[in-house]
Amino acid sequence: MPQHSKGLKSFFRDKVRFEYRITLIYILIGGVWILFSDKILYFLIQDVQTLTRLQTFKGWFYVLITAMSFYFIIKNHLQKIRRAENKAKENDRLKTVFLQNISHEIRTPMNGLLGFAKLLKEESVQPDQKLEYLDYVIKSSDQLLSIIHTILDFSIIESGHNTVKKEKVFLNDLLEEIHLTYKSKINKGVSLYLKKGMDDKKSMIWSDPSKIEQILKNLLENASKFTSNGKILFGSELNHEKILFFVQDSGIGIKEEFKEKVFERFFKIENEIHKQYPGTGLGLTICKRDVELLSGKIWFNSELNKGSTFYFTLPYEPAEKEMVNAEVSLPSYRNASVLIVEDEEINYLYAKEILKSINCKIFHARNGKEAIAFCENEQKPSIILMDIRMPELNGYDTLKKIREIFHDIPIIAQTAFVSDEDIYIIKHTGFDGYIFKPYDKEALYSLITKKIKS
Repeated sequence: MPQHSKGLKSFFRDKVRFEYRITLIYILIGGVWILFSDKILYFLIQDVQTLTRLQTFKGWFYVLITAMSFYFIIKNHLQKIRRAENKAKENDRLKTVFLQNISHEIRTPMNGLLGFAKLLKEESVQPDQKLEYLDYVIKSSDQLLSIIHTILDFSIIESGHNTVKKEKVFLNDLLEEIHLTYKSKINKGVSLYLKKGMDDKKSMIWSDPSKIEQILKNLLENASKFTSNGKILFGSELNHEKILFFVQDSGIGIKEEFKEKVFERFFKIENEIHKQYPGTGLGLTICKRDVELLSGKIWFNSELNKGSTFYFTLPYEPAEKEMVNAEVSLPSYRNASVLIVEDEEINYLYAKEILKSINCKIFHARNGKEAIAFCENEQKPSIILMDIRMPELNGYDTLKKIREIFHDIPIIAQTAFVSDEDIYIIKHTGFDGYIFKPYDKEALYSLITKKIKS
């Protein structure tokens, strides 16, 4: 079919309202039928009585044909409307379930966060109690942040803006960073192990690192949620031109009747378990969508009271890289200096406290203009931690100006925005790395150590 015919058909179907379409079709069919059928009859038959009877039959034939045509057209249209209505009802039901889940899930960590924060202000609280309360505050904050990230990730997927941005990924490094970040977040009675089934050279691939990280973290969070003691093992291996990832736990397992619903959005096992095992019911749905977006497959094996293993595969697209051996230990950087570009005072104070442990010099710029002025007038810092959203001058524009002064200084983006689009822009604007707020000290130490040494 010619392109212009396809375009006309698409325009007629999508832009012209149904009642206008069906009226136009009726007029066109009727007009064509009258013109051509009358000419044929007048040409073949001269007898008036016979012609009159045939005209009557022709009229009834037209009524029958148009009635049948309209029946199928209207039936098809009504089926679409009913499907849309059912989908809307289902979406409303899921929205209600979602809001109920989110309301409960947000209130739980908020109660813990605010409650124990208020208790910390009381003078009668003993030092050992304060440490215990602080642990509750941190745990509640992490839980709340995880919920927010999950909601944002799902909203991006539902909006249709979830895209793949491939680049070189050093898979072994990524797995080590996930292991380092997550081992402090799992339950105290659980040990977290990492298995790297590929050597460093083979582990350099083309893929979307943010997607891989998101999938693994969601699966680890799911494993941790249902594992109160024992172990969690995760890793990857090369398997027939595909990379096989796995997350194995020794948790409660999944009942047979629930296995078909595991990847459905908002699904939670059953009401009586909600209080014991919190969650939005979106984590595994996000995993499935992301894996499929990366042209992979995801599945699981589970045995009740013995644990579950989630697997997913991704295409193996090897890439080459010049190998660099870098230690991720925590040395002392007495001669190093870090410029923290941050407009929020509390964020600066948090980063400052973390960086005290590596004995480096710490400087503060409250916006992009102050950062540029510092680089123009002071000594060259060893590394810069750059906020993205700032008054006066944002992080991207500040980066360009500083590169004109020091083209080789490592500049790390620190941001609270975690969408794929934000990550893509950060990576392709010239930053040497990125870290999400609120970050933990191990992740920041690892990143700074690698960038200063390189």
